[in-house]
Amino acid sequence: MWHRIIIFVVMVAVTHGSSALTREEWYPRFESWLVEHGKAYNVPGDKEQRFQIYYENAIYVENHNSQNHPYKLKLNRFADLSLVEYIRSYKSIDAIGLWSKRETESLIESNRYSPTPTDVLPEAIDWREKGIVAPVRDKGTCGEYIYMLFFIVLKQNVS
Repeated sequence: MWHRIIIFVVMVAVTHGSSALTREEWYPRFESWLVEHGKAYNVPGDKEQRFQIYYENAIYVENHNSQNHPYKLKLNRFADLSLVEYIRSYKSIDAIGLWSKRETESLIESNRYSPTPTDVLPEAIDWREKGIVAPVRDKGTCGEYIYMLFFIVLKQNVS
C-alpha cells in the first residue's frame, strides 16, 4: 500500500512540474475542449473533478509528446476520464460489472507485455501492412446494450 502512495506522489510531482503551462493556464483549454466535445457537467463539483483529470491527462500527453517517440498523443473526447473510468465505461466485458475493481486496477498496473532486456525487437512494425489492424471505429458504449438486451430476453423467457 505504501509503495503505491509513494509512486503516486512521485508521479504527481513529476507530471505537475514538467508542463510549460500552469494549472490555471490549462483551464481555458479545458473550457474550449468542453465546447468542442459538447460536454457539460450538472453535479456540483463535478466540473472541477473533471478538470483535474483532464489536466493530469493533458500533462501526460504533453510529456509523452516532448519525448522522442515515433508517435504523438492527442487529447480526445475521453480526456476527462481516468483510465479506470474509461475501462469501466468502454470495455464491454466490464460494462456489465464482470470485472472487479481489483482486476481492473491490476490490468492497468500490469507490465505483462513490457519487453525484457533480452528481447530483440524491430525498430517499428506497421500492423496495417500485416493486415492485423482494422480501421478505427468508435462504437461508444454499445457493448453494454447487447448485454442488457440479453438479460431482458433471458428474464422474459425464464418468467
